Amino acid sequence: MIDTPRPRWSRIRCSIDDTPEHRGILLVSLGNVAVIAASVFAASAGSLARAEVFCNATPQSIPDGAGSLTKTILVTDAPGGSAITSVRVSVAATHPWVGDLHMVLRHPSGAEAILLDQPGIPSIGFPGPWGCGGHDLDVTFDDAATFDGESSCETVGIAIAGARRPVQSLAVFQGLAPDGLWSLEITDAVAIDAGSVGTICLDILWSPISECPADLDGSGSVDGADLAVVLGAWGATCSDCSADLTDDGAIDGADLAVLLGSWGACPD
Repeated sequence: MIDTPRPRWSRIRCSIDDTPEHRGILLVSLGNVAVIAASVFAASAGSLARAEVFCNATPQSIPDGAGSLTKTILVTDAPGGSAITSVRVSVAATHPWVGDLHMVLRHPSGAEAILLDQPGIPSIGFPGPWGCGGHDLDVTFDDAATFDGESSCETVGIAIAGARRPVQSLAVFQGLAPDGLWSLEITDAVAIDAGSVGTICLDILWSPISECPADLDGSGSVDGADLAVVLGAWGATCSDCSADLTDDGAIDGADLAVLLGSWGACPD
C-alpha cells in the first residue's frame, strides 16, 4: 500500500467593497509560485465581491507516459447564491520536456478547460516536431494574459513562466458556484522523461447573484441613470464590467434589451 501524503490546502481571503472603480490587489507567494490577482470592479453599490486563493502544495509525481495525475483543491465558504466572476490557475511543475504535458482544470460540476496541450506541437521550431524541449513550468493561466502558453517555449531557464493564456478560456466557469472539489488533471503523453507537480493554486473571484442585475447604480430601480451607464460604455469590450449584462464581453444591443426588459422598480 502506498502512503499518499495528505494534500496541504491553504486559503487566503480578501473581501473587497465593490464600489465603482475600486481596485483590489492580492499577492500570494507559495514556494516558487507567485499569484497576483488584480481586479477592477464596477458594480452596484453595497454589494460585496470576494477574491480567494486556494492551493494544494503537496508534491506529486506525474505518471510517465501512462495514466494521469489528478491534484485536487477544495473550495469552501462561498455564500449561498454566489457565482464565479473569474478564475486564474497557477501551476509549478518540474519536467525535462514540457512538450509532453497536457493539463485540464475541472470544476466540481464537470465543466472543464484545457490549460495546456503538449505545447510546441505542431512544431514551433524548438527543437522540432516533438514539442517544447524546455524544462519546467511556473505559470499562471489567465484569460487576460498577453501571450498563450501553447506557443511558449524558453530555451534558457524555465520553459513556460509568468502569465499565459490557456488553450481553452476559463470563462467556461463564470456563473457557476465556487464551492466543491476542483481538480487539475496532468498527463505526460510520452514516456522516458518524468516529472512532478508542486504547488497549484486557484485564484477565484466570486460575487453574490443579484436579483436586479440591471440596477447598475444600486438605487433600487432600473431607470435613466442605469441606461446612461450602458450607453456610456457602448461598443466597449470588457470582462467583469457591470454594463455587460449578458456576460458576453461586449456592451451592445443585447445588454440594452436586458436593461429595458427590467425597467422600473427592482423586486423586493
